Amino acid sequence: MNEAKAELRQKMRERVKQCAMTGGDTSRQFLQSIYAIPGIEGTDTVFAFFPYAGEPDITPAISRMIDEGRTVAVPRITGEDLTFHAINSVTGDFLPGAFGIPEPDSSWPTLFPEQSHLIRFPAVILMPGLAFSREGSRLGRGRGYYDRFLSDFLSHFAERRREITLAGVCWEAQIIEDIPVESHDIRVNCLCTEKNCILI
Repeated sequence: MNEAKAELRQKMRERVKQCAMTGGDTSRQFLQSIYAIPGIEGTDTVFAFFPYAGEPDITPAISRMIDEGRTVAVPRITGEDLTFHAINSVTGDFLPGAFGIPEPDSSWPTLFPEQSHLIRFPAVILMPGLAFSREGSRLGRGRGYYDRFLSDFLSHFAERRREITLAGVCWEAQIIEDIPVESHDIRVNCLCTEKNCILI
């Protein structure tokens, strides 16, 4: 299975870059797709991300959510894990992380895991990936950051699971028929593309 995943990852990395090169400015379409997530209007806390290597640009959606008074957090790589820090702007004094992705400084408020008591529900977790299936399976970049984060988060808030929406954000071309899955893989509840929001 590892060989199959490695081969698929290489193929999808090229597809993501191609989508970014030919897709034009689709940030408004992704904003509309994210705002079509069921229950998004009543969501108090959003975990988001800054794009990397051709991933969709969702910064307009992040900005709008901040303006609306929601708590928005983005990840920082800390060792082998992701810590999510609350932000109040997409143009803050971010630092380039291990992969060149803008990250909050370690001194910024850590919403998860340190201050998880400040998380308000319902919550939405927007996450990138190299590929998704229409059944909700996700193929990451292979380092397991989101796998570990989701496992910890959903375990910590097991009693609030129905109030947590996992949303994959991807180009339409990243949705494929078959993704090799393992027992620890966690499925998303919906997919947000440049065309629409697909419910799983």
